[in-house]
Amino acid sequence: MAKSKVLKLNPTSKVLVSLSSIIIAAMAAYNWTVGPQTSYLRAAHLYEVMVGDAGQMTRVIKTQMNAKTQTVENLNAEIGRIQNSFFTPKQANEFFLDLEPIAHQCDCTVDKLVFLASESVAYKGGQDDSCSINVKRSAISFTGVYPNIIKFLQRLSNYSQRIVINDLHIESNDLIDGELSCQMTITIYLIEDKEFKGDE
Repeated sequence: MAKSKVLKLNPTSKVLVSLSSIIIAAMAAYNWTVGPQTSYLRAAHLYEVMVGDAGQMTRVIKTQMNAKTQTVENLNAEIGRIQNSFFTPKQANEFFLDLEPIAHQCDCTVDKLVFLASESVAYKGGQDDSCSINVKRSAISFTGVYPNIIKFLQRLSNYSQRIVINDLHIESNDLIDGELSCQMTITIYLIEDKEFKGDE
């Protein structure tokens, strides 16, 4: 009789047991179905945030790379412009050999053409010493009328390389009326790549 009292549940207990069973079943169902989906959603959200951050970093890196590429292109263009202002050894020899013919084409008469000793120029950044910059000069004296002297100077200015005119003196020639005597020093800069020096 004592056993039957223990097994008998009052209506409140039955409700509590039923509710507990339902809650346990709901929690189990949640853990089996909703819980993993929530974890997947959380992981997907984190993945989306990481992809978004990676995409933003990629855009920043791409922008920086474009800026660096533009800088490199500008530097290469500047190097090209600087290199074009120098003579090569071959161009320097041809230039000095052409001085007298150019003067004759401008109706000027060359009286004297003296090649002065060349000298090297020190420059920064040449740590590997693979190339050197040399200065070559020549002193020229010639006669001609003023327009022809100007024509000769204009022909020299047509060169793409840098040509410097120093010690320019123009004076009248007492022996021939209308002609002027002109003396000047012509300076050019040439760059010599020592790697190719032996090939010439």
